Amino acid sequence: MLRLERLALIVLVYAFAVGSIGLLAVAQWSEWECLGGSLDSAPVVTSWEADRLDIFARGADGALWHMCWDGTHWCEWESLGGNYTGTPACVSWGPNRIDCFVRGADSALWHKYWDQGWSEWESLGGYLLSSPVVTSWGPGRLDVFARGIGSALWHIGWNGSAWIGWNDLGGCFSGTPACVSRGANRIDCFVRGEDAAIWHKYCSWSWLMTYWSEWESLGGSFESGPTAISLSPDRLDVFALRSDMSLWHLCGDGTGWCPWEEAAPSVKGWSCVSCGSNRIDCLVALWGPSIGVFSGPPRITTSHAYWDGSHWFQSPLDSDSQDYSRLSAIRGLYMAECVSWGPGRIDCFMVGEDRALWHTRWGD
Repeated sequence: MLRLERLALIVLVYAFAVGSIGLLAVAQWSEWECLGGSLDSAPVVTSWEADRLDIFARGADGALWHMCWDGTHWCEWESLGGNYTGTPACVSWGPNRIDCFVRGADSALWHKYWDQGWSEWESLGGYLLSSPVVTSWGPGRLDVFARGIGSALWHIGWNGSAWIGWNDLGGCFSGTPACVSRGANRIDCFVRGEDAAIWHKYCSWSWLMTYWSEWESLGGSFESGPTAISLSPDRLDVFALRSDMSLWHLCGDGTGWCPWEEAAPSVKGWSCVSCGSNRIDCLVALWGPSIGVFSGPPRITTSHAYWDGSHWFQSPLDSDSQDYSRLSAIRGLYMAECVSWGPGRIDCFMVGEDRALWHTRWGD
């Protein structure tokens, strides 16, 4: 995600898939709580079961640092060692299992996992030009992607018993790719091409073969790399920033793509999750139209937007509202990262200007 300098506005965006009806209830967020640490990257967060959270970030010492919520309390920060650049990528493919990947100081991919204890770091080779991304479509399955030699998309996979060597998937792009699994044996990847358009490539597996599609252009002209999430086996939602810093959204239903549409103006960063059927929640940081030098407590204004299946809508929250006073209490260096471990529950984490980790939640 983009680094935030003088973060001005933070918006909660609700997006409802086609067919949603009715008014959208205003979310109630908890007070921000400080979880300590001294961090030098955006956080990443995973959840292997209900009421379990594991948060990772690069520390000021260049190592990977970890803390967790075990359902009753926050554990202490622990250093997992290593020396890397960029943002880590972590995923859980089952209870008590987490796999983390980083781009090492040697530009190779490094891997460390939790399975009743932390493994040693292992090098998986390669030459990475971006931070890695990882996805898992089933127990024992890992697929890691990064921009590599030739600015192409490179892939390495774990099939449950061995690593499947590096594979050049072609393309030529900038930034970090976005890859997501929308079901067993399926991965979709999105990148920002040299022409500033968003490009798409997918993979499907069967017991007979592995099939990689050709690259297809999804059009548009964008300033940032994309992010992507999946609500169901037939649903993909893609987000990216245009040169005017407006956030745009594209959806796919398994048969085709909808047109690009604007989701929010003046965006600096965003994080999107799904916490229910046919639902997307985005925490979006926006620049205000008249931002000066701040003094005193941080001033972050919240507003609320949603997608009714055909259009995006935004309506500012009253400045006296509970959500305004709560979400406006922290300004960050990096965009927040959000996760949902169950219906109606969202947890968001942000590295504040003090470089500590801050947490807010929506739902019980």
